[in-house]
This record gives sequence, C-alpha cells and structure tokens, in this order.
Amino acid sequence: IRENGAKYLSEHFHHIPNLQTLIINNNNIGDNGAKYLAEHFQHIPNLQTLIISYNDIRENGAKYLSEPFHHIPNLQTLIINMNNIGDNGAKYLAEHFQHIPNLHKLNLLGNNIEANGAKYLVEHFQYIPNLFTLDLNYNNIGDNGAKYLAEHFQHTPNLQTLNISFNNIRENGAKYLSEHFHHIPNLQTLNLDMNSIGDNGAKYLAEHLQHIPNLQKLNFKEGNNIGEEGESIIKIEMAISKCIIQKSELTIFEIDFGELKYLAEHLHHFPNLQKLYISSD
Repeated sequence: IRENGAKYLSEHFHHIPNLQTLIINNNNIGDNGAKYLAEHFQHIPNLQTLIISYNDIRENGAKYLSEPFHHIPNLQTLIINMNNIGDNGAKYLAEHFQHIPNLHKLNLLGNNIEANGAKYLVEHFQYIPNLFTLDLNYNNIGDNGAKYLAEHFQHTPNLQTLNISFNNIRENGAKYLSEHFHHIPNLQTLNLDMNSIGDNGAKYLAEHLQHIPNLQKLNFKEGNNIGEEGESIIKIEMAISKCIIQKSELTIFEIDFGELKYLAEHLHHFPNLQKLYISSD
C-alpha cells in the first residue's frame, strides 16, 4: 500500500474507534507512512496490538510512531520487525514507553540495533514492568548490549521469553546475562543461538540456571562454539534447576561418565531427593 495507502487508510480511522488490532506487514509504507498512521492514533484509543514489520521504517519513522503513544495507552503488543530503526529509533521508542505501561510484548527483530540502542531501550524498562516477551533477534547488541540488558532485568520481573540470538554475544555477555537471572525468575524461553558464547559462556549460564527454575526451552547449541563439555554442563544444570522445584525427583537421559561425575558433585544441592532416574534411552 506504500505511504499513500497508509495516508488514505489512517484518515478514516475515526470511523473505527474500537479498533484493537492493526497489522500492516510487507507494504513498504516507509517513514512517511508511519507518520500518517501515527497522526491518527488519537482516533483508535483502544488499540492493543500494532504490527508493522517489513515496511522500510527507519529512525524517523520510529520517532513519528512513538510520539503519539499517549493516544494508545492500552497497547499491549508492539512488533516492528525487519525495518531499520537503528539505535536512534530504539531511543525514540524507549523515551515514550511511559505512555504504554501495559506493554506485554516487544519485538524489534532485525533493526540494526547495537549496544547503544539496547542501552536506550532498557533504561526505560521501568515504565513497562509487565513485559512478558522481548525479541531482539538479528541485531548486534554484543557483550555490552547484553550487559545493559542484564543490569535492567530487575525492571522486567515478569519476563517469560527472551530472544537475543544472532547478536554477536560472546562469553562475557553470557556471564553478564546469567549473573542477573535472579531478577527474571519467571523466564520460560531463552534463545541464545548463533552467538559465540563458547564453553565458558555455557558454564556461566549453567551456574545460574537455578535462578530461572521455570525455564522450559533453552536454545544455545547452534552457532556458539560450544563443545560436548559445555552442552553436558547445561543439560545437567537444567535438570538440577527443575529438581529444585520438584524437590524429590531427578531424571537424566543419555548421560555419559563425565556428566555423571558432574552430577554427583552437585548432589549436595538437593538433600531431600527421593527418586533418581538415570537412563541411556
């Protein structure tokens, strides 16, 4: 529909004041199209979901969109994937988080956001404490960005899904992240694929998995230069972290001697264990 289509569409928003979901993907509306939409947010105050991915929106478009956030205070889902808002665009969005305090899901996949952009975002997480999902996949936040993110986990205690794959995060970044896991105890899904955390990074993660006992899915094996030792550590520690909740039962599949030794050295973590099941099947 491009920018003119966005203009025509938004000029008639006043006819649909109860609109809750707006999805405009793959339409190349650009910065001007984003501006036209934003100028008419006042007519759709009940908007809860805004998805405008693959639209060639850059930093100015992010600025135009965020400035009228106060007109859509009920927004819960914001997805601006595969545009190119960059660090400055992330900054503009973050500066207006205070106007969308009910935001639950923020997806900014593939937007050329680096460490500074991550810093701008997380410094305003205090305004969106009910954030459940954060997707920064396919950006380039690096170790420093991971550090900034981790240091502000305390403001997102309800976080359940964190996707930071393809972000050039190395072992130090994994260390920074894991040391702050205790601030996000409800985390269920963590995606760290296609970084380069290595065995040491895997070890740092493993040492702190006990603080995210609700973790159900951990993606880390792909593209992280992790050998068998690192994978073994993660597998055992995930089992141990689950056992902390269950208290009495621990099940491990496909364990080798090295893993068994590691497990044995950690049995002191659960003295009330009643059932230990180790199988090669």
